[in-house]
Amino acid sequence: MASNGEGPGADMIKSFIELNGEGLCGIALNTSDIEAARNKLVAEGVDIGNFIDGEGKDEDSGEIRTWKNLFLPFSLTRGLFTFLIQHEGKGFYSQSQRRV
Repeated sequence: MASNGEGPGADMIKSFIELNGEGLCGIALNTSDIEAARNKLVAEGVDIGNFIDGEGKDEDSGEIRTWKNLFLPFSLTRGLFTFLIQHEGKGFYSQSQRRV
């Protein structure tokens, strides 16, 4: 994400920079099995929401890629914006790059 873009992600980054200056705003953690990751967190007693589906279009190739996000509560991340992401289909990562 970039602060010169448009949309909710860019707005969040712009706000963060205005309040805190440049620095780490958040972390995205890739997983190949977001459902198993959520189940493990729930089993550990973490109060967590449901997945959010996402979709994006590559402006060069026109390819549509999809993913699922799971946002982690600040109580777990000590206030750092953090989410899990599972790319689906051909998408962003090849199978050999995916990790749980």
